[in-house]
Amino acid sequence: MSLLRPTLPALALVVLGASPALAAPQVDAQTCLSCHSVDGVAQIDHIPIIHGQSQTYLRNALHAYKSGQRSGGTADVMQAIAQQLSDAEIDQLAGFFGTEASVVSAAPVTHLVKASAEGADGRLVYLTTEEGGARVVQSRFNHDYFRVAPYLESEKFLTFCSIASMAAVLNSYEDAVQRPIDPKRYPYPYFTQENLFNAANQQVKSFEGVVTDGLTLDEIGQYLTHLDVQPTTVFADENDEAQMRSVILDGLSDPNSRVILNYNRGIVGQDGEGHVSPIAAYHEPSDSVLVLDVAGYKYPPAWIPMPLLYKAMLDKDSASNRSRGLALVRTF
Repeated sequence: MSLLRPTLPALALVVLGASPALAAPQVDAQTCLSCHSVDGVAQIDHIPIIHGQSQTYLRNALHAYKSGQRSGGTADVMQAIAQQLSDAEIDQLAGFFGTEASVVSAAPVTHLVKASAEGADGRLVYLTTEEGGARVVQSRFNHDYFRVAPYLESEKFLTFCSIASMAAVLNSYEDAVQRPIDPKRYPYPYFTQENLFNAANQQVKSFEGVVTDGLTLDEIGQYLTHLDVQPTTVFADENDEAQMRSVILDGLSDPNSRVILNYNRGIVGQDGEGHVSPIAAYHEPSDSVLVLDVAGYKYPPAWIPMPLLYKAMLDKDSASNRSRGLALVRTF
């Protein structure tokens, strides 16, 4: 799950009030937006604000990252990105972000709003629909919805779906798992998408590495091991559909267990590829699973038919060369 993707013209990025010469570059500006925010004013402490910087400064900074001369901070991430840019693309990005313009992403919005209302190709039922809400009430396996949903927060980076999922699940245990003290919330303990990166987890994959590539299912298991819970990773290609359904039901039936899903959202008809989110409920009459999407800016929670979800879990993660699947989380 890498941020370094081909250009996506369909994003239809436009610059309000900018001249045609300063239109969105023909490189993947979405990569920049995922960390530096849509207006260049980053909302994350360690990410620098690039809004209002001169074109010359931004151009020189990107060249310094590309050559390896600039280090420190998030240099590892920036060097990997800059090394894939040509001089012309660096000039385009510097011209684009070195203005006072605001950036908006227009094209996906209409598509995603429609998907939210109608479901993906008629196969998904979103929680925001009347049917979606009714299934929660009807479900015999809905307790995790009420445990996990209150703690759900959208991923802070496009590659932080696993981090956001783990934070929600760990916070849902409340006093059963010791929460770390977060300085921004002192004196109240809370798991955040920053403090999951303890020393042991940084050895598995660094913060910068997760920003760039996300986590595989096996790495999710390793992270959880270092967060005082007992994870079991279950790979779809080692189990049939009935067995994967059984694992989900076992997790939803046990008040001390939670279920984290790793799947290819493109296979279920949504925009994107590899993704991670908690599972919150199972609806027997429709044989569907409620996935609490941590990319709430794209989709609300959705009921996904189990046969379709199984196919999405069978997808091979190119980063691990293994199938996707489930992480079953238990307290000690």
